[in-house]
Amino acid sequence: MDAGKRALQTSDGELRYDHANLMLPMRTHALVRQAGLGQCWADVELPTFQAKADARIFVIGDAQGSPQPKSGQVAFGQVRAASGARCWADEGAACTAARGALHLLPSTSKPAIAVGVGSLTPLIKKDRSMAFVATAPSPRPSHPLPPEQLPRVLAVLALLHVLVIIASNVLVQLPFQIGGVHTTWGAFTFPLVFVLTDLTVRLLGPAAARRVVARVMLPALAASYVVSVLFVDGRFAGWAGLATFNDFVFRIALASFAAYVVGQLTDIAVFARLRRLRAWWVAPAASTIVGGLIDTFVFFAAAFWRSPDAFMAEHWVEIAAVDYATKLAFSLLALLPLYGAALRALLRRLPTAPLTPQAV
Repeated sequence: MDAGKRALQTSDGELRYDHANLMLPMRTHALVRQAGLGQCWADVELPTFQAKADARIFVIGDAQGSPQPKSGQVAFGQVRAASGARCWADEGAACTAARGALHLLPSTSKPAIAVGVGSLTPLIKKDRSMAFVATAPSPRPSHPLPPEQLPRVLAVLALLHVLVIIASNVLVQLPFQIGGVHTTWGAFTFPLVFVLTDLTVRLLGPAAARRVVARVMLPALAASYVVSVLFVDGRFAGWAGLATFNDFVFRIALASFAAYVVGQLTDIAVFARLRRLRAWWVAPAASTIVGGLIDTFVFFAAAFWRSPDAFMAEHWVEIAAVDYATKLAFSLLALLPLYGAALRALLRRLPTAPLTPQAV
C-alpha cells in the first residue's frame, strides 16, 4: 500500500481510495455492537483465498458503507464480491484460491445489507464505495455472556418471573376503579413478565427465553395455588387453608399456568419474528398485543367457563375484555418506554462477546 498515492496495489492493479490511511481492523464484537444487531447469523458465500504462508484468509470485494460518527468505523455495508477478484496478502505472500463463507449479519431493515463478521480492514474509495479485506474470520462464538454466567442469569430471570406471578396473584384480589372502569392492581404487575421476556429474547435469543419459561412453569403453578389459598381479598388468611385441597382455587391456578405458558411462548415467537426490524418498539409492542391477548383469554376461559361461580361464568368474556384493554393500555403507555430504557442500559453493560446462531 502506498499511503501517499492513496492506492492499494492488488493483483488487479491499483485500488484508489479517499483516506490516506487504512481504518483500524474491527473486532467481531465491536462490529456487532455498533451495528445494533447480534441476534441473527447468516453464512454468505464470497470468494476467499487462503494464504500459503499462514492461516489467514483474505477476501476482496466492494461494499456500500455507513461510517459511524466520530469513530470512522464502518458499521455495515452492502457487500458484493468484486468482479474477477484476485487475492493479495501482506508482503506479497502467495495465495491459493479457495471457497469459503464470510460470516455476515443481515441488516435489521434491508435483507440485502449485511454486516461482515471477522477482522475487517476497510478502505473508502473515491466513488464512496468501500473496498475491504477480511482476515481470519472469527469462529462462531459461544454466547454474549461467558458460559459460566448464563445459568445464573437464567436462574435470576426465572426467579423474577415467579416473583411477578406471586405478586400478581395477590394484587389481582385488590379491585379499584379508574375512569369508571373496574380493574385490579394485578393488571399493572403481570405485564412486567412480558417486559422480562422481550428483553431476554432481544439480548439472549428466543432459545434462552424458552428455557426461562420451562423453568418457571411448575414453580408458577405451585406459587399460584399456594398464594391464592393463603391470601383472600389481599389479606393473609392463615396456613390452615393448605390443609385441605381447594378444587376451585386449583382450577384458577391451572388456568394461570396455562395462560402463562401459552402467552409467553406466543410472545417469544412474535418478538423473534419482528426483532430484526429497525424500529426497536415494533417487536415488543406487537408481541405484547398478541401475547397479552392470548394470555388473558386463555386464563379467563380456563378459569371461569362453566364455573361454579355463576357471575363469573356469565360475564367472564366482558371482564376479560376490560382486563385486556387495561393491561394493553398500561403496557403500551408505560411499560414499552420502560423496555426501551432497560434495553439501552443493558446494552451498555453487557459483555462485548457476540451471540450464537443457536440464540436465534
